[in-house]
Amino acid sequence: MPLTATELAQCRKAFLVFDRNSDGVIDAAELRASLVTLGHPEPSAADVALLIAEIDADHSGGIEWDEFVKVIERQKAEQVGRGDDADTVEAFVALGGKPDGSGAVSVERLARTLAEFELRIDLPALLAEMDVDADGEVSYDEFRRLLSAA
Repeated sequence: MPLTATELAQCRKAFLVFDRNSDGVIDAAELRASLVTLGHPEPSAADVALLIAEIDADHSGGIEWDEFVKVIERQKAEQVGRGDDADTVEAFVALGGKPDGSGAVSVERLARTLAEFELRIDLPALLAEMDVDADGEVSYDEFRRLLSAA
């Protein structure tokens, strides 16, 4: 499913963040670092190699821009068939929550991720409204409200 101009611009920002040495390719080390930054457990070298192999259509050993876009387009097409909350759940899980909506995202991790992707969201103001229990963690319901308010 084709991406909109806005989605392509967001993908470009993400790609540039992941491509830490700005060579136009996300290599294994950059992919591993990006996954960890997004809150995934440290993947093994084999896991990273498998991920790259799935995406790397030209077998160059890295992920170029066009390959990156194809993956995002494929994910978008898959999400169309799922519920509207699928993106929210995936983001919640990527930041440390659980797929069933249990667990929480630390405010610190959320702030780091927003900064990493240069998202201009006034997190303290949103948290003042949304973090009703003021525990420094964001539950799934709070997270969902944060995303809908942002």
